[in-house]
Amino acid sequence: MIIYSTISRFNYLFQSLAPGAVTIPAVHNDTAEHALAQLRGIGATGGNFLFHVNRTLSAHMPQGRALLVEHLGNAGFDVINGNLTDISKRRLCQVIGALELPSVALDGSEPEHTRVIVKTNFNYGGLPERHHAPSPHAEFRSADEDNPCGYRVTRLDAVSAQERENPDLVVQRYIGNALDQIFRVYLCVDRVVVSRAINRAVIKKMRSGLVRENWLLQRGAAVPGAIAHIVHDALRVADAMEMAYGALDVVISDEQVPYVIDVNPTPTWEKDETSEIIDHLAAGLAPSRIP
Repeated sequence: MIIYSTISRFNYLFQSLAPGAVTIPAVHNDTAEHALAQLRGIGATGGNFLFHVNRTLSAHMPQGRALLVEHLGNAGFDVINGNLTDISKRRLCQVIGALELPSVALDGSEPEHTRVIVKTNFNYGGLPERHHAPSPHAEFRSADEDNPCGYRVTRLDAVSAQERENPDLVVQRYIGNALDQIFRVYLCVDRVVVSRAINRAVIKKMRSGLVRENWLLQRGAAVPGAIAHIVHDALRVADAMEMAYGALDVVISDEQVPYVIDVNPTPTWEKDETSEIIDHLAAGLAPSRIP
């Protein structure tokens, strides 16, 4: 397996799924020609090629990415996430709206006492962009483990006009439930894992250390009724965004309505977490064909 990946201090899920994978570094100002030269250098002739770029907008990584994707397909590679190049909050809401799924996007009819969350349009507070290249986009930071980006939950009438009009920010409905449940749907081609956890924090993340209940599934097979609506909506969003590998965060309301609130094609993984999840997801990867 070949991974075209940005380098990070994080432990990525793919490192556990495919420990023997060959990584081609995805760096700022890289080109398709350079990536192809590295591919020729290792003598790869096929198998999986995963685009694993930790950026909100990644069409330029590498420059000429569309041509690289076309070349890889013609050369016999199974390209994963090649066309997934925009995971911004606004793009996600556009996709969800087009699918007519439950959405956290505001439509202008909400009363001023509506509980909302103020986020950056760029994922993870725009931090990956700032770490690797100068970025004009807004960035939030916080020391809170559950809210490292410093997102804010408040009433709609406490959000300033400047914040509402800021193109770097999004104001969305805040969805919670009395049980403080959060779901994460992991996807690796035809393998699916749904994890459910309880997180009492206001900003709910599927962070390390939470006790999880897991369902190991395969696309096209039966899904337990308790999570059927979550899996259905998450997979529709993933397919519409052309994401075959990654994770989607889902929150549910007290009425059991699921809301997909985040997509992440570069999920992290703590190496001491459940190995059965790794074994199940890894089965979705085709054998590598590297001499």
